[in-house]
Amino acid sequence: MMKSVLPPLDPSDPRDRILDSAINEFAAHGFHGATTRTIAAGARVNISMINYYYGSKQGLLKAATERYFRQISALIHDVFGRPEPPDRQLSRLIREIISFFRAHRNLVAVVINTWSLEIPEAASTKVEFLKRISTFFEQAIIPRMPGLSQIPKPATIVGPAVIGSIAIHFMFQPVIEEVLGHPCDDLFYDHMSNLLSTVFTHGLIDAYSAGESCSGEAVS
Repeated sequence: MMKSVLPPLDPSDPRDRILDSAINEFAAHGFHGATTRTIAAGARVNISMINYYYGSKQGLLKAATERYFRQISALIHDVFGRPEPPDRQLSRLIREIISFFRAHRNLVAVVINTWSLEIPEAASTKVEFLKRISTFFEQAIIPRMPGLSQIPKPATIVGPAVIGSIAIHFMFQPVIEEVLGHPCDDLFYDHMSNLLSTVFTHGLIDAYSAGESCSGEAVS
């Protein structure tokens, strides 16, 4: 079962209602398309409450981004903290991330769609998250996969590759469902988890545990 550090937002708490409304508005209209007026209306609060709790629309985006990264961090620490072989851990992580993305579609959409925006409040959160995960990865994972030690800061490559492969599906999910002719269901996500697990475990575990060179030379 997915380890969660995200308690449901409390509809009786105006602070939580504001964040929930902001996440929905950002997901539906983008950061620049959403307004504090519509966010306040969705939360059933006076617009001044946004400034009181979050300071600004940028502060709301920072809070949403932090909420996303707290869960991803918890998943990574939980999965790689278990005494399992690396291939089992990576497979479990992929399944947990897919489950998280399915359960928090709007929150995930906000983070994906605002990733490249030059918004300092959110950018600093992303940088700090990646630094923490890189440190954890290098301490907990690299000693078990010697070949990865040849790459400077390998988590900056492996992490985006794994999460990005899952995120791109959710960006194009409406189109994918049109092609399928039906919604993506549990069976679809089982197949997706298995396929991505196979791709990444063979690409990472088999190659780098064997200590293959990552110097840029062609591999015959």
